[in-house]
Amino acid sequence: MEPNPKIPVTYQWNLIMQRQIFPDLVVTFGYQGSRSLHLGSVRCPNCAVGTIVDGRYYWEEGLPRPNPAFEYIRYLTMDASANYNAFQLRVEKRYSAGFAVQGSFTFSKAMDNGSGQSGSELGGVGNIFTRQNEQDLDAEWALSSFDVRRNLSVNLSYELPFGPGRRVALQPGGWIEKLAGGWKFNTILSLMDGSPATITLDFNRSRNLHNRDIADRPDLRPGMSNSPVLGGPDMYYDPTAFVLQPAGFAGNLGRNTLILPGYVGLDVSMSKRFAFRNDSNFEFRGELFNVLNHPNFAAPDLVPVLEDGSYNPTAGSIGSTRGTSRQIQIGLRYIF
Repeated sequence: MEPNPKIPVTYQWNLIMQRQIFPDLVVTFGYQGSRSLHLGSVRCPNCAVGTIVDGRYYWEEGLPRPNPAFEYIRYLTMDASANYNAFQLRVEKRYSAGFAVQGSFTFSKAMDNGSGQSGSELGGVGNIFTRQNEQDLDAEWALSSFDVRRNLSVNLSYELPFGPGRRVALQPGGWIEKLAGGWKFNTILSLMDGSPATITLDFNRSRNLHNRDIADRPDLRPGMSNSPVLGGPDMYYDPTAFVLQPAGFAGNLGRNTLILPGYVGLDVSMSKRFAFRNDSNFEFRGELFNVLNHPNFAAPDLVPVLEDGSYNPTAGSIGSTRGTSRQIQIGLRYIF
């Protein structure tokens, strides 16, 4: 770690407006931004030093390390920076007539040149992040590994209007009141875009001796998108959008260009209390997680091209999911 590192600093600013539309309905919206300096970044100070050829960094074959007494050195320094800009909207209907709802939506963009580099935390999303080129930190400026462009969250609570003191009167003590009264329902809906990940090579094509935390990126094929998403778990992205760069050169593909699958979640719970004697009752509760049983896919294989120039047969394939499948949980509690 760098001796006497600078202390990270963040500047924040916002402009928020709030308006009460009805006595129980409040809308809040505004802008929030930040700028961070002196963030952690992983370097390779003992990688080979390249030169610029035809506008690109180039490393001749057989270049020595700056200090031949050591091999690869992972070095944490505080020279990264980041910024964040977001539009935020929040709608809240306070509890009344047995009903309450809160919803928030964020449209944001987070950028940096070194995400999540702190202590032993060396991971971005799907792969370890270190600089492709020790001499070119500007080439790492890209979307943050935790950037989520759109994020919607809604939670709702509703109590059935049956029973004593409710809007719909029932026969006091009757079986209909006992069956229909006292039910409460809650639900949480989460929708968000996927975060970005970096397409990499699993070998040191550039010959800069950055051969421990592999950081080389390939070239982008002319005319192709740097986020060629096809969708689906068998081949999430098109690997033919990427090609090997000439040996000894840094790839021209940027960092964190591929947008990963988003997330959809819907959880529901219901509960009811049954009076039992004077000061005690039973509470029945049922909870359903991921009611839609929607598969939320994790990161795919992010290595599109092999060392011989052929395409990786597992490139783009997704072998795991995030979150859980549909789960149902039922409980009965005695309160006294």
